[in-house]
Amino acid sequence: MVKVASNKNVETARFFLPFAMMMMLTPFFLIVGFFSAGAGHGSYFFAKVLFPFTMLSTIAFNEITVSFLVLGLIQFPTYGVFLGAMNRFGLLWPAIIALSILHIGAIAACFLLIGENFS
Repeated sequence: MVKVASNKNVETARFFLPFAMMMMLTPFFLIVGFFSAGAGHGSYFFAKVLFPFTMLSTIAFNEITVSFLVLGLIQFPTYGVFLGAMNRFGLLWPAIIALSILHIGAIAACFLLIGENFS
C-alpha cells in the first residue's frame, strides 16, 4: 500500500523550502555586506545591494542605526516567510517578481540618494 502525503505535510514543505533557502543565505549575505563595508573604510556597494533598506537609514540619520542593523538581520528571513507563505498558495513566482521589484527599487534609491559618506 502506498501512503500518500497529507495535504498538511505538502503545505508545510511548500512553506519551508523558500524559508530555509533564505535562512541559509542570510549568514553569507551578512558576511559579504559586513566585510565589503570594511568597518566604514571599504566600499558600501555590496551592503547597498544586499541590504538597501538598512542603508537607506543613512539618508535620515547619516549613520547606520542599531534598529536598522536589526532590520538587516531579519530582512532575508522575512523574505523567506513571505515567499514561503505565497508558495503555499501557488504564487511563488509572482511573489518573487514583486519582491525583486521592491528590492531593486530600494537598491536604486540607495545609489541615487545616499551621500558621499556611504559611497
